[in-house]
Amino acid sequence: MTKNRDKEGAAHPGGNLTTIRSPAAEGCGTGLFLMVVGPEGFAAIALPPKGVLQIGRSAQADIRINDSLASRDHCRLYVEGGMVEIEDLESANGTLLRNHALQPRVRVELAQGDAVSIGATVLMLRSGGRLPRPVRVLPHGYFLARLDEECASSARGRSPFALARLDVEGEVSTSRCAGLLPLCLQPSDIIGAYGPQQYELLLPRTMPEVAATLIAELSARLHKAGIVFRTGTAHYPVDGRSAAELLERACHAVRPGTVQPGPASDIILVDPAMRELHSLAKDVAKSSINVLIVGETGTGKEILAEAVHRASPRAQGSFLSLNCAALSESLVDAELFGYEKGAFTGATQAKPGLLETAPGGTVFLDEIGELSLPLQAKLLRVIETRTLIRVGGVTKRTVDVRFVSATNRNLAQAIESGGFRSDLYFRLNGITLAIPPLRDRPVEIEPFGRRFASEMARDLGRSAPEISADALTLLRSYAWPGNIRELRNVIHRAVLLCRSGLVITPDHLPRELMEATFAAPSPAVPYGQTPLYGLSTTQSGLALEPEEKQRILDALDKTAGNQTAAAKLLGMGRTAFVARLNQYGISRPRKK
Repeated sequence: MTKNRDKEGAAHPGGNLTTIRSPAAEGCGTGLFLMVVGPEGFAAIALPPKGVLQIGRSAQADIRINDSLASRDHCRLYVEGGMVEIEDLESANGTLLRNHALQPRVRVELAQGDAVSIGATVLMLRSGGRLPRPVRVLPHGYFLARLDEECASSARGRSPFALARLDVEGEVSTSRCAGLLPLCLQPSDIIGAYGPQQYELLLPRTMPEVAATLIAELSARLHKAGIVFRTGTAHYPVDGRSAAELLERACHAVRPGTVQPGPASDIILVDPAMRELHSLAKDVAKSSINVLIVGETGTGKEILAEAVHRASPRAQGSFLSLNCAALSESLVDAELFGYEKGAFTGATQAKPGLLETAPGGTVFLDEIGELSLPLQAKLLRVIETRTLIRVGGVTKRTVDVRFVSATNRNLAQAIESGGFRSDLYFRLNGITLAIPPLRDRPVEIEPFGRRFASEMARDLGRSAPEISADALTLLRSYAWPGNIRELRNVIHRAVLLCRSGLVITPDHLPRELMEATFAAPSPAVPYGQTPLYGLSTTQSGLALEPEEKQRILDALDKTAGNQTAAAKLLGMGRTAFVARLNQYGISRPRKK
């Protein structure tokens, strides 16, 4: 709402000027807004066509800032003809523009996107046809729950999206950074707090090239504001299909020096079932039989595949890992099988395919269940004949590799529904190795946690923190739908948060996510796979509890299908609640 200050007997110099008293004025003639992000939240103020606005803690200020570091009469804005200038009024703590202190009583022009700092409050000038939306930074646990939902939604609709990480260097206020973010985001985008001065952005229905443009725009604004930062992105489904996997990729992209998952750092065999599984894998490795590894996402299927390779006669050869979910229909022929010179425009020289680059080695086909039917047919021919023909070629080339595949899907059901070829399944599934989920081997949570804490601390140049007994209790009680990958992400973040101490406590863990008091049960045989050749799975075979299933159904009924409210009613985290819905075969309620 705009008012004339002259009517109140307190006119600004320059005569009858329009000023603003309300922190959410309706309508303006300039299309300019002043975004105010402070300790108490967000406000968007529509600027008048012409006027002088007093800013400070005074009750008479046109824009009142409730910030102890602001002076009563701190600074002044001059608006006229679409131009905005700012003047510091000899404030006690100064006014910063682009990270530099303004000279008192000197008017300086404000450009769109400029950040003005007054204590812990940030002012930014921008234009647009509507008031910007409020800034809301979600706690990490809630952000992960939303990321889980986006993964599930995109899996149903095959919609891509992006996850971005932003780490700010030095001492920069949260309000200042949070105020810059919405300038580049859409209303559907979500901001989370990964850690101190560390943010995570969920960009639904966003292609990689669009995400790159958005991050470039955000980077330009941060540079202009004098903020030093690092960014990293991960894209669904190219970089991962689960929240834990995407977050891991984005975190590694923003901090390339951090430890990458690998066989040397990830193999811990404390649980008897895991020791039995790896012993079986070594025996299987001595033969040339193809291996199918099944297990939930994040259980370490690639780690086991590498273990098979290293224990095999092909250990001196290459280990080639291919993510089938990322293989493009249009490029797969050229990438997998190679091409001859002149095969298509731009093919100026022959190029061997990926399957030719690992002679005498092992090819690991990760997420084999995501491979399209046309690609399944082409792969089947290679496996059956052990030969391939390059694009544009006529000569058959021998392929001397062993195939190890992995999936977290129920391939038996996929075959029944026509989504997976039965002949390819039996070619790949010479023998099945089933990895139990982390919740079925809680004895390994502590050693994994200590190893991940040591890794992250080493990368940060710190001493490895201890994990408190209360934190261990919380870690053991959680269902870990993302398994080891999720545990690694949680511990790495905890190490960042406990920089002032040497002990990881529950306060350093995403309590919003991990408030469940007991681990979720799991099916006796994962993903409907039937072990072949008389081999048993390594699942512990926990039985489903009809009483708990009924409690879940009752909670959903009481909350009209609201999953978050139902999870809270049962005293468990939302991600753990969703995991139980999947394990009990309960259809997830759809939003109306």
